Amino acid sequence: MKINNFDKVDINNIILNKVKIKDDLKIVELKYKNSETGKKEPCIFKVSNITTTSNILYNNIRQYYIELLINNIDFYNFILTLEEHIKHLILTKSEKILTNIEEVNEYTIEELFKSNIKLSKDYTNPIIKLNIIRNIRNKNANTLIYDRNKKIIDDEKVNANQDISLIINLDKVIITNYTIEIIFQVEQIKVNKYEINEITRRNLNEYNFDTEEDEEKEEMEEEIEEDGEKIEEENKIEEENKIEEENKKDEENKNE
Repeated sequence: MKINNFDKVDINNIILNKVKIKDDLKIVELKYKNSETGKKEPCIFKVSNITTTSNILYNNIRQYYIELLINNIDFYNFILTLEEHIKHLILTKSEKILTNIEEVNEYTIEELFKSNIKLSKDYTNPIIKLNIIRNIRNKNANTLIYDRNKKIIDDEKVNANQDISLIINLDKVIITNYTIEIIFQVEQIKVNKYEINEITRRNLNEYNFDTEEDEEKEEMEEEIEEDGEKIEEENKIEEENKIEEENKKDEENKNE
């Protein structure tokens, strides 16, 4: 199967497929309609040189996943466009899919939609969450992880601040009574660099907080402070002379 880069994916060819119900969830398969054959295929694509912000994480809702820094504006725009396309597909099929909600419109979909992209105070660029496949009973079905020499490595080798490439399956949409979420499933990972080392150099070596106005103000304050000290010293000398003069007069009066 030929795997294209994400920018070769025609988003308009992504379609909703079968709807499955599991407990209180509706699971909508996503497929890619092949323009040449007309067949519905898995929508699998590649993205290269993306930076990890975590190791493989776990919570009891999403289960296993990884967080990645989106440092490619084209990939960011691809994900945003893809999300809008799937929102539109769900809206057009809302009578069959969102049967528990009356009068569904684009604002309803927007309210329910839970993006895989998030912002963080620790990073300037946005972060995306992608699901990792991990089966306890069938480890052969798990996400494959390779090093740059094409050798399979343990998932413990995946950590934050690594340059990796991914093969991603646009797997499905999960719908609850309150959320709509796309599931991006990571099929394979290649660790390109185990750690990204960036040398940060300081550009300034001198104190640079003051502007010219600050410097002038500081000089004026220093002059005022010096004048104050000078006046204080003169007053002190004058007071001492006055006391000395009074002591002399007292001494003269005693002698008389």
